[in-house]
Amino acid sequence: MPRYTYEQLYQEARFDLTGEDECQFIEEGGLGYIPSTKSDFLLVLRIREEGRQRMKKRKVSREYYQRLQERLLEITRVRNSSNKEKFDTLPEGEKESIREKHRWAQSSYRDWKRAELAAKAREAQLRKKAEKSSEGKA
Repeated sequence: MPRYTYEQLYQEARFDLTGEDECQFIEEGGLGYIPSTKSDFLLVLRIREEGRQRMKKRKVSREYYQRLQERLLEITRVRNSSNKEKFDTLPEGEKESIREKHRWAQSSYRDWKRAELAAKAREAQLRKKAEKSSEGKA
């Protein structure tokens, strides 16, 4: 099953439609099914409105980050250095406990994203092979 970006889903589900155009799109089965009752129809409209709101929030968040990226990165650097200083002052037992929790979080993430991470690793290997073969020809 292909993975879609949020933008692709937004375009495919035609979230840009509103009002009568949206109602007509839903009634014609543009979503893959036709709601059979009025309550189903209203539920679909509400879900679509929530989807539009989520998309707006994503867009605003992305724009905010792009606009303030340098400042946000500087804040992160300062926070990381202060956290490292705090960590360095802790007793060895607490440090080991924190390290263990961190290792557990990393392994949980890898287990959860195993297929996605494997696909990324394969893509990286293919890119390296392509670069080496293009360098060899040049």
